[in-house]
Amino acid sequence: MWNLYEDWCVAVDRDPLPAGPDTLAAFLAAHPAAQGTQRRRVSVVNAVHRVAGHEEPGRAEAVRRAIDGRRAERLAERADTAARAIARLPDSGWPTLLFARRDAMLLTLATTGMSFHAIARLTCGQVDVTDIGGLRIRSDAETVMTPRRLPVLGVHPARIYEDWARIRALQHHLPSDRVLAAYLVGDPTPRVPPPPSQLPLLTPLDLWGAAPLAPTPLTGPAAAAIVRAHLAGVAAPHPPRAPHRPGLSTVEESSAPVAATRPLDPRSYGHGVDARRSALAALVDVPDVLDAVEDKAEKLLADLAAILDTVGPEREGST
Repeated sequence: MWNLYEDWCVAVDRDPLPAGPDTLAAFLAAHPAAQGTQRRRVSVVNAVHRVAGHEEPGRAEAVRRAIDGRRAERLAERADTAARAIARLPDSGWPTLLFARRDAMLLTLATTGMSFHAIARLTCGQVDVTDIGGLRIRSDAETVMTPRRLPVLGVHPARIYEDWARIRALQHHLPSDRVLAAYLVGDPTPRVPPPPSQLPLLTPLDLWGAAPLAPTPLTGPAAAAIVRAHLAGVAAPHPPRAPHRPGLSTVEESSAPVAATRPLDPRSYGHGVDARRSALAALVDVPDVLDAVEDKAEKLLADLAAILDTVGPEREGST
């Protein structure tokens, strides 16, 4: 089987080793056969690549669909179900709308057939908008596209991604619940640059819609649980809440003299974010320092106990 594959690559001027998923998919399309035969061919090509220390092209989504017709049918069914789930998502409320935007992004990515671990590891720089309004996702092992039929089902991947990318930019540059809530209800918000390419595309959110200050990706099991709950129609609702954390005094805030407040410097947001990040970096070693202090204290106590044990018998002997 390898000889057939290698001869075909030479004939069409492609490299057999290492080969990309597109080369293997084209080979399978040029040599129709039963699914069992195609799977054996893919296994052989994967084995040769694995022994040579290269990525296995047969693990790509395009190849899996080429050798498994049932998988293509399942993904088509998932696209239909995901489109219905996205249509059910709420379109107002804080942080209700924030969770809806994130879950719409997750459901859209799930239609590509990527594993949930791969989806959770995506960064903002690995997603591009295509000319036809779809998404091209470049993961560590392959490049996949959102299904072309999603717009027919009422789902527009480019719009969903652009909305979510704007949210991730605000979360990164201006980590404030109030700013994000203002953006989601349509109020004016400061301009911010696009999210950094290495920023995790998906991140955990607490009950009040706040993301971790340090860039933290969503986990694969968490992404799977969210998507499967929506596909099954049993996703937990996120009731509207005030755009602040518990413990803040709304009475004191409401009674503040607004007229006497000085205009806020537009640069204060950036200064505040920089200060918080500097504090995070400065305090990152605090647990290690405290552990070292505790170790020294235990050593001093052990030395003191040893001294007391030594002195005790001597005193007893002197009496």
